[in-house]
Amino acid sequence: MVAAGAPPPIIPSRLDTPDPERQRKARELSKRTRLLSLVDIVTNAAFMGALLASGLNEEIAELVESSLLVEVAATALIIFGAYTLLQAPLSFYRGYLLPKRYGLLTQSIKGWLGDVAKAALVGGLLALVLVEGLYLTFDWVPGWWWLIAAGGYLVFTVVLGTLAPLLLVPLFFKPKPLEDEVLVRRLEALAAEAGVRIKGVYVIDMSSKGTQSNAVLMGLGATRRILLGDTLLDNCTQEEIEVVIAHELAHHVHRDIPKGIAISTASTLATFAVAALILDWAMDALGYDGLSDVAGMPLVVLVLSAIGLVLRPIENAYSRLIESRADRYALESTKMASQFISMMTKLADQNLTEADPSYLAKIWFYTHPPHRDRVAMAERFQLGG
Repeated sequence: MVAAGAPPPIIPSRLDTPDPERQRKARELSKRTRLLSLVDIVTNAAFMGALLASGLNEEIAELVESSLLVEVAATALIIFGAYTLLQAPLSFYRGYLLPKRYGLLTQSIKGWLGDVAKAALVGGLLALVLVEGLYLTFDWVPGWWWLIAAGGYLVFTVVLGTLAPLLLVPLFFKPKPLEDEVLVRRLEALAAEAGVRIKGVYVIDMSSKGTQSNAVLMGLGATRRILLGDTLLDNCTQEEIEVVIAHELAHHVHRDIPKGIAISTASTLATFAVAALILDWAMDALGYDGLSDVAGMPLVVLVLSAIGLVLRPIENAYSRLIESRADRYALESTKMASQFISMMTKLADQNLTEADPSYLAKIWFYTHPPHRDRVAMAERFQLGG
Protein backbone atom coordinates (compact mmCIF):
# COMPACT_ATOMS: atom_id res chain seq x y z
CA MET A 1 0.00 0.00 0.00
CA VAL A 2 1.47 3.37 -1.04
CA ALA A 3 -0.38 6.56 -0.16
CA ALA A 4 -1.26 8.83 -3.07
CA GLY A 5 1.39 11.46 -3.62
CA ALA A 6 3.77 9.84 -1.14
CA PRO A 7 7.50 9.76 -1.92
CA PRO A 8 9.00 6.41 -2.93
CA PRO A 9 10.07 4.17 -0.04
CA ILE A 10 13.49 4.96 1.38
CA ILE A 11 15.80 1.95 1.13
CA PRO A 12 19.08 2.56 2.96
CA SER A 13 22.21 1.48 1.11
CA ARG A 14 23.45 -0.02 4.37
CA LEU A 15 21.15 -1.16 7.13
CA ASP A 16 23.10 0.71 9.83
CA THR A 17 24.06 3.84 7.88
CA PRO A 18 21.62 6.65 7.03
CA ASP A 19 21.80 8.18 3.59
CA PRO A 20 24.63 10.81 3.53
CA GLU A 21 22.56 13.40 1.67
CA ARG A 22 19.61 12.95 4.04
CA GLN A 23 22.01 13.35 6.97
CA ARG A 24 23.38 16.56 5.51
CA LYS A 25 19.85 17.91 5.39
CA ALA A 26 19.14 16.57 8.88
CA ARG A 27 22.13 18.43 10.31
CA GLU A 28 21.05 21.65 8.59
CA LEU A 29 17.50 21.28 9.86
CA SER A 30 18.65 20.45 13.39
CA LYS A 31 20.85 23.55 13.56
CA ARG A 32 17.99 25.76 12.46
CA THR A 33 15.45 24.26 14.84
CA ARG A 34 17.86 24.48 17.79
CA LEU A 35 18.58 28.10 16.99
CA LEU A 36 14.84 28.77 16.89
CA SER A 37 14.47 27.10 20.29
CA LEU A 38 17.10 29.43 21.72
CA VAL A 39 15.35 32.41 20.12
CA ASP A 40 12.12 31.26 21.79
CA ILE A 41 13.80 31.21 25.20
CA VAL A 42 15.31 34.66 24.77
CA THR A 43 12.13 36.15 23.30
CA ASN A 44 9.98 34.78 26.12
CA ALA A 45 12.32 36.17 28.78
CA ALA A 46 12.62 39.54 27.02
CA PHE A 47 8.85 39.88 26.51
CA MET A 48 7.92 39.02 30.09
CA GLY A 49 10.78 41.13 31.43
CA ALA A 50 9.67 44.10 29.32
CA LEU A 51 6.14 43.85 30.71
CA LEU A 52 7.50 43.96 34.25
CA ALA A 53 10.01 46.75 33.60
CA SER A 54 7.57 48.97 31.72
CA GLY A 55 4.68 48.58 34.16
CA LEU A 56 2.36 47.42 31.37
CA ASN A 57 1.53 44.36 33.46
CA GLU A 58 0.05 46.61 36.16
CA GLU A 59 -1.94 48.59 33.60
CA ILE A 60 -3.35 45.33 32.22
CA ALA A 61 -4.30 44.23 35.75
CA GLU A 62 -6.13 47.52 36.35
CA LEU A 63 -7.88 47.25 33.00
CA VAL A 64 -9.32 43.79 33.69
CA GLU A 65 -10.13 44.29 37.39
CA SER A 66 -13.01 41.97 38.26
CA SER A 67 -13.45 38.61 39.98
CA LEU A 68 -10.31 36.47 40.19
CA LEU A 69 -11.35 34.00 37.48
CA VAL A 70 -12.21 36.78 35.04
CA GLU A 71 -9.00 38.66 35.85
CA VAL A 72 -6.88 35.57 35.27
CA ALA A 73 -8.59 34.69 31.98
CA ALA A 74 -8.45 38.25 30.64
CA THR A 75 -4.84 38.84 31.70
CA ALA A 76 -3.72 35.52 30.23
CA LEU A 77 -5.57 36.27 26.98
CA ILE A 78 -3.94 39.69 26.63
CA ILE A 79 -0.41 38.65 27.60
CA PHE A 80 -0.23 35.34 25.77
CA GLY A 81 -2.25 36.63 22.84
CA ALA A 82 0.25 39.46 22.37
CA TYR A 83 3.15 37.04 22.73
CA THR A 84 1.61 34.70 20.15
CA LEU A 85 1.29 37.57 17.67
CA LEU A 86 4.90 38.58 18.34
CA GLN A 87 6.02 35.01 17.66
CA ALA A 88 3.77 34.50 14.62
CA PRO A 89 6.46 35.09 11.96
CA LEU A 90 8.87 32.68 13.65
CA SER A 91 6.08 30.15 14.21
CA PHE A 92 5.17 30.31 10.53
CA TYR A 93 8.80 29.85 9.52
CA ARG A 94 9.37 26.94 11.90
CA GLY A 95 6.04 25.23 11.43
CA TYR A 96 5.44 25.73 7.71
CA LEU A 97 8.30 27.18 5.65
CA LEU A 98 11.12 25.14 7.20
CA PRO A 99 9.48 21.69 6.96
CA LYS A 100 8.26 22.59 3.46
CA ARG A 101 11.81 23.45 2.45
CA TYR A 102 13.10 20.08 3.64
CA GLY A 103 10.23 18.05 2.20
CA LEU A 104 8.72 17.02 5.53
CA LEU A 105 5.46 18.91 5.06
CA THR A 106 3.11 18.21 2.16
CA GLN A 107 0.04 19.94 3.58
CA SER A 108 -1.42 23.02 1.90
CA ILE A 109 -1.17 26.30 3.75
CA LYS A 110 -4.95 26.25 4.21
CA GLY A 111 -4.80 22.84 5.86
CA TRP A 112 -1.80 23.84 7.95
CA LEU A 113 -3.52 27.01 9.19
CA GLY A 114 -6.58 24.94 10.04
CA ASP A 115 -4.48 22.61 12.18
CA VAL A 116 -2.76 25.60 13.81
CA ALA A 117 -6.15 27.08 14.67
CA LYS A 118 -7.37 23.81 16.17
CA ALA A 119 -4.15 23.34 18.15
CA ALA A 120 -4.34 26.94 19.41
CA LEU A 121 -7.95 26.51 20.49
CA VAL A 122 -7.42 23.18 22.26
CA GLY A 123 -4.05 24.18 23.69
CA GLY A 124 -5.39 27.54 24.81
CA LEU A 125 -8.36 25.98 26.60
CA LEU A 126 -6.17 23.41 28.34
CA ALA A 127 -3.66 26.10 29.31
CA LEU A 128 -6.48 28.28 30.64
CA VAL A 129 -7.67 25.43 32.87
CA LEU A 130 -4.14 25.05 34.26
CA VAL A 131 -3.61 28.79 34.79
CA GLU A 132 -7.01 29.27 36.43
CA GLY A 133 -6.35 26.30 38.71
CA LEU A 134 -2.92 27.66 39.63
CA TYR A 135 -4.29 31.08 40.55
CA LEU A 136 -7.11 29.55 42.58
CA THR A 137 -4.50 27.73 44.67
CA PHE A 138 -2.56 31.02 44.97
CA ASP A 139 -5.70 32.62 46.39
CA TRP A 140 -7.11 29.82 48.52
CA VAL A 141 -3.98 28.20 49.97
CA PRO A 142 -1.11 30.67 49.47
CA GLY A 143 1.15 28.81 51.88
CA TRP A 144 0.60 25.39 50.33
CA TRP A 145 -0.25 26.19 46.74
CA TRP A 146 2.79 24.33 45.43
CA LEU A 147 1.56 21.05 46.96
CA ILE A 148 -2.09 21.38 45.90
CA ALA A 149 -1.15 22.53 42.38
CA ALA A 150 1.14 19.52 41.90
CA GLY A 151 -1.74 17.23 42.88
CA GLY A 152 -3.98 19.00 40.38
CA TYR A 153 -1.32 18.49 37.71
CA LEU A 154 -1.36 14.75 38.44
CA VAL A 155 -5.13 14.54 37.94
CA PHE A 156 -4.93 16.65 34.78
CA THR A 157 -2.20 14.41 33.30
CA VAL A 158 -4.11 11.18 33.95
CA VAL A 159 -7.36 12.54 32.50
CA LEU A 160 -5.61 13.93 29.42
CA GLY A 161 -3.69 10.68 28.86
CA THR A 162 -6.94 8.71 28.99
CA LEU A 163 -8.93 10.96 26.68
CA ALA A 164 -6.23 11.87 24.13
CA PRO A 165 -6.81 8.93 21.73
CA LEU A 166 -10.56 9.45 21.84
CA LEU A 167 -10.80 13.24 21.64
CA LEU A 168 -7.52 14.80 20.52
CA VAL A 169 -6.16 12.49 17.80
CA PRO A 170 -9.39 12.62 15.71
CA LEU A 171 -9.12 16.43 15.64
CA PHE A 172 -6.02 16.19 13.46
CA PHE A 173 -6.16 12.74 11.86
CA LYS A 174 -8.71 10.21 10.68
CA PRO A 175 -7.97 6.94 12.50
CA LYS A 176 -9.36 3.83 10.86
CA PRO A 177 -8.93 0.15 11.68
CA LEU A 178 -5.92 -1.47 10.02
CA GLU A 179 -7.16 -3.69 7.19
CA ASP A 180 -4.05 -5.89 6.99
CA GLU A 181 -5.33 -8.81 9.06
CA VAL A 182 -1.97 -10.57 9.09
CA LEU A 183 -0.22 -7.56 10.61
CA VAL A 184 -3.10 -6.99 13.04
CA ARG A 185 -2.79 -10.57 14.31
CA ARG A 186 0.99 -10.23 14.64
CA LEU A 187 0.70 -7.04 16.66
CA GLU A 188 -2.14 -8.39 18.81
CA ALA A 189 -0.07 -11.50 19.52
CA LEU A 190 2.90 -9.33 20.43
CA ALA A 191 0.73 -7.34 22.84
CA ALA A 192 -0.72 -10.52 24.35
CA GLU A 193 2.77 -11.93 24.94
CA ALA A 194 3.65 -8.70 26.73
CA GLY A 195 0.49 -8.93 28.85
CA VAL A 196 -0.85 -5.64 27.47
CA ARG A 197 -4.52 -5.29 26.55
CA ILE A 198 -5.25 -3.16 23.50
CA LYS A 199 -8.49 -1.96 21.97
CA GLY A 200 -7.51 -2.36 18.34
CA VAL A 201 -4.89 -1.42 15.76
CA TYR A 202 -5.54 1.77 13.79
CA VAL A 203 -3.98 3.63 10.87
CA ILE A 204 -3.68 7.41 10.96
CA ASP A 205 -3.33 9.41 7.75
CA MET A 206 0.04 11.05 8.41
CA SER A 207 0.63 11.26 4.65
CA SER A 208 -2.16 13.86 4.45
CA LYS A 209 0.16 16.27 6.25
CA GLY A 210 3.74 15.19 5.62
CA THR A 211 6.31 12.47 4.98
CA GLN A 212 7.38 11.66 8.54
CA SER A 213 6.62 8.29 10.15
CA ASN A 214 5.55 7.31 13.63
CA ALA A 215 3.78 4.64 15.63
CA VAL A 216 2.46 4.87 19.17
CA LEU A 217 0.63 2.86 21.78
CA MET A 218 -1.69 5.54 23.10
CA GLY A 219 -4.17 5.76 25.93
CA LEU A 220 -4.64 4.37 29.40
CA GLY A 221 -6.76 1.40 30.45
CA ALA A 222 -9.79 0.88 28.21
CA THR A 223 -8.66 3.54 25.70
CA ARG A 224 -5.26 1.97 24.95
CA ARG A 225 -4.77 1.31 21.23
CA ILE A 226 -2.01 0.99 18.63
CA LEU A 227 -1.77 3.83 16.12
CA LEU A 228 0.35 3.37 12.98
CA GLY A 229 1.15 6.15 10.55
CA ASP A 230 0.32 5.21 6.96
CA THR A 231 3.76 6.55 6.05
CA LEU A 232 5.26 3.87 8.28
CA LEU A 233 3.22 1.13 6.62
CA ASP A 234 4.31 2.35 3.19
CA ASN A 235 8.01 2.37 3.99
CA CYS A 236 8.61 -0.56 6.35
CA THR A 237 8.29 -4.32 6.47
CA GLN A 238 5.98 -6.08 8.90
CA GLU A 239 8.99 -7.26 10.89
CA GLU A 240 10.26 -3.69 11.24
CA ILE A 241 6.84 -2.50 12.35
CA GLU A 242 6.70 -5.34 14.86
CA VAL A 243 10.00 -4.15 16.35
CA VAL A 244 8.65 -0.59 16.69
CA ILE A 245 5.51 -1.78 18.46
CA ALA A 246 7.57 -4.04 20.73
CA HIS A 247 9.42 -0.90 21.79
CA GLU A 248 6.10 0.84 22.53
CA LEU A 249 4.79 -2.18 24.44
CA ALA A 250 7.94 -2.11 26.57
CA HIS A 251 6.79 1.14 28.14
CA HIS A 252 3.68 -0.63 29.40
CA VAL A 253 5.54 -3.77 30.43
CA HIS A 254 7.99 -1.65 32.43
CA ARG A 255 5.13 0.53 33.71
CA ASP A 256 6.90 3.56 32.31
CA ILE A 257 3.61 5.43 31.91
CA PRO A 258 2.62 5.48 35.62
CA LYS A 259 6.27 5.87 36.59
CA GLY A 260 6.60 8.75 34.17
CA ILE A 261 3.48 10.40 35.54
CA ALA A 262 4.80 9.97 39.09
CA ILE A 263 8.22 11.36 38.20
CA SER A 264 6.69 14.22 36.22
CA THR A 265 4.47 15.03 39.19
CA ALA A 266 7.49 14.92 41.52
CA SER A 267 9.37 17.20 39.12
CA THR A 268 6.40 19.57 39.06
CA LEU A 269 6.23 19.48 42.85
CA ALA A 270 9.93 20.37 43.09
CA THR A 271 9.50 23.12 40.50
CA PHE A 272 6.55 24.62 42.35
CA ALA A 273 8.30 24.33 45.73
CA VAL A 274 11.35 26.23 44.48
CA ALA A 275 9.12 28.71 42.65
CA ALA A 276 7.18 29.32 45.87
CA LEU A 277 10.36 30.39 47.67
CA ILE A 278 11.41 32.70 44.84
CA LEU A 279 7.96 34.16 44.20
CA ASP A 280 7.21 34.86 47.87
CA TRP A 281 10.32 37.05 47.99
CA ALA A 282 9.99 38.57 44.51
CA MET A 283 6.29 39.45 44.77
CA ASP A 284 6.93 41.26 48.04
CA ALA A 285 10.06 43.00 46.73
CA LEU A 286 8.22 44.27 43.64
CA GLY A 287 5.20 45.42 45.62
CA TYR A 288 2.56 43.06 44.27
CA ASP A 289 -0.48 42.16 46.35
CA GLY A 290 0.40 38.50 46.90
CA LEU A 291 0.69 35.58 44.51
CA SER A 292 -2.87 35.94 43.23
CA ASP A 293 -2.20 39.48 41.95
CA VAL A 294 -2.51 38.98 38.20
CA ALA A 295 -0.05 41.82 37.59
CA GLY A 296 2.61 39.34 38.66
CA MET A 297 1.73 36.82 35.93
CA PRO A 298 4.82 37.65 33.79
CA LEU A 299 6.99 37.07 36.86
CA VAL A 300 5.36 33.67 37.46
CA VAL A 301 6.07 32.73 33.83
CA LEU A 302 9.70 33.84 34.10
CA VAL A 303 10.36 31.90 37.29
CA LEU A 304 8.67 28.68 36.14
CA SER A 305 10.41 28.89 32.74
CA ALA A 306 13.82 29.36 34.34
CA ILE A 307 13.37 26.36 36.64
CA GLY A 308 12.15 24.30 33.69
CA LEU A 309 15.33 25.11 31.78
CA VAL A 310 17.47 23.95 34.68
CA LEU A 311 15.56 20.67 34.91
CA ARG A 312 15.48 19.98 31.16
CA PRO A 313 18.79 18.06 30.90
CA ILE A 314 17.79 15.87 33.85
CA GLU A 315 14.36 15.11 32.40
CA ASN A 316 15.88 14.40 28.98
CA ALA A 317 18.45 12.03 30.50
CA TYR A 318 15.71 10.08 32.29
CA SER A 319 13.66 9.92 29.08
CA ARG A 320 16.64 8.59 27.10
CA LEU A 321 17.21 5.98 29.80
CA ILE A 322 13.70 4.54 29.62
CA GLU A 323 13.72 4.71 25.81
CA SER A 324 16.99 2.79 25.73
CA ARG A 325 15.51 0.19 28.05
CA ALA A 326 12.49 -0.10 25.73
CA ASP A 327 14.86 -0.65 22.80
CA ARG A 328 16.49 -3.48 24.73
CA TYR A 329 13.11 -5.07 25.40
CA ALA A 330 12.21 -4.85 21.69
CA LEU A 331 15.43 -6.64 20.78
CA GLU A 332 14.99 -9.34 23.41
CA SER A 333 11.30 -9.98 22.73
CA THR A 334 11.50 -10.09 18.92
CA LYS A 335 15.08 -11.35 18.40
CA MET A 336 15.14 -9.18 15.27
CA ALA A 337 18.23 -7.01 15.65
CA SER A 338 18.74 -6.58 11.90
CA GLN A 339 15.18 -5.36 11.47
CA PHE A 340 15.62 -3.05 14.46
CA ILE A 341 18.72 -1.51 12.85
CA SER A 342 17.10 -1.12 9.43
CA MET A 343 14.00 0.37 11.08
CA MET A 344 16.03 2.99 12.96
CA THR A 345 17.96 3.85 9.81
CA LYS A 346 14.78 4.25 7.76
CA LEU A 347 13.27 6.49 10.44
CA ALA A 348 16.42 8.63 10.59
CA ASP A 349 16.26 9.06 6.81
CA GLN A 350 12.53 9.57 6.54
CA ASN A 351 12.14 11.92 9.53
CA LEU A 352 15.42 13.80 8.91
CA THR A 353 16.78 13.18 12.40
CA GLU A 354 20.47 13.69 13.05
CA ALA A 355 22.17 10.32 13.57
CA ASP A 356 25.17 11.54 15.55
CA PRO A 357 24.46 14.86 17.31
CA SER A 358 26.94 16.69 19.51
CA TYR A 359 27.00 15.98 23.23
CA LEU A 360 25.43 19.35 24.10
CA ALA A 361 22.67 18.87 21.54
CA LYS A 362 21.98 15.42 22.93
CA ILE A 363 21.61 16.51 26.56
CA TRP A 364 19.54 19.61 25.77
CA PHE A 365 17.30 18.47 22.93
CA TYR A 366 17.13 14.66 22.77
CA THR A 367 14.46 12.74 24.68
CA HIS A 368 15.38 9.56 22.75
CA PRO A 369 18.80 8.02 22.15
CA PRO A 370 20.18 9.16 18.77
CA HIS A 371 20.47 6.70 15.90
CA ARG A 372 24.16 6.05 16.61
CA ASP A 373 23.46 4.84 20.16
CA ARG A 374 20.44 2.74 19.20
CA VAL A 375 22.27 0.95 16.40
CA ALA A 376 25.29 0.35 18.65
CA MET A 377 23.04 -1.33 21.22
CA ALA A 378 21.49 -3.57 18.56
CA GLU A 379 24.91 -4.53 17.23
CA ARG A 380 26.05 -5.48 20.74
CA PHE A 381 22.88 -7.53 21.10
CA GLN A 382 23.69 -9.36 17.86
CA LEU A 383 27.08 -10.24 19.31
CA GLY A 384 25.48 -11.56 22.48
CA GLY A 385 26.15 -8.47 24.59
